[in-house]
Amino acid sequence: EVVVAAPHEGPLRAAAAGRAALLEPRVPVLDHNRLLRFLAAGMAVLRIVDPVRTGAAVPDLTELADVLDAEALRDGPHNEVFHNPAKTLAARMQQRGIVLAGDSPAAAELAEHGAEVLLQAAGRVATAADLAEAVAANPRLIEAAGESAPGFDPLFHDEELDGPAPVERIRVFVLSADRDQAAARRRVAVFGGGGSGLVDADLVSADVDLLQNSLTDPAAPAPARTEESGAPGRGTELEQLAVLALRLEMAAAYLRLIGSRGAPAGTSGGFGGEQYDGGRY
Repeated sequence: EVVVAAPHEGPLRAAAAGRAALLEPRVPVLDHNRLLRFLAAGMAVLRIVDPVRTGAAVPDLTELADVLDAEALRDGPHNEVFHNPAKTLAARMQQRGIVLAGDSPAAAELAEHGAEVLLQAAGRVATAADLAEAVAANPRLIEAAGESAPGFDPLFHDEELDGPAPVERIRVFVLSADRDQAAARRRVAVFGGGGSGLVDADLVSADVDLLQNSLTDPAAPAPARTEESGAPGRGTELEQLAVLALRLEMAAAYLRLIGSRGAPAGTSGGFGGEQYDGGRY
């Protein structure tokens, strides 16, 4: 049998007419938000074809759907920035050149999807790269960011007193599903941090266990975790990447809502004060 995960239109509709069992999407989504649908289709096929070999790497679809629902609730407009990973991500992307870097082959593919979503959903241009490529390009990124204002010193520049920075700062968002978060942070440290430099970086990872715990009764005893099931606070690589895909898509939607020019001074990254109260969208 052949399983095709694709829009049922054009030549595919004609080829499948009368010869295929169609599973129509239960929830229509925009074209650039279809990644999780394709991922779910691939996971379902893998679990049916060889459940023994794929069982450890491929999560149960029902459990994954629950985890993604929990992430969507966290990222909803009713939650403020400091409790909302997608809003936080969108706020960190404002007024910055964006580089999405993956620290593994799968995360690099997710970075490409994130760049596509930011372009199509928010009109923001982002570069997707492997983390090693981004690290190698760091000196050139710093040089290029400072070319428009050679005498600019980001350390002593106060935007409230001195006005907007005369350079385009760049932020590298490192997408990671690495269970060793200490190692992941060491890889990100090469870019600096704190937001004071021309180029800095954020580590973007998914706390899958936190999402899973929100779906259970707090009074119930926690299930024992085996060594194979991952370290505390982590899930399988597919679970983490799926959560990050959803977070990126929702962050792109927030960037579209607040606009790409950034918020006036005194607002919380476009989500606070009079600009956005968390409940109008």
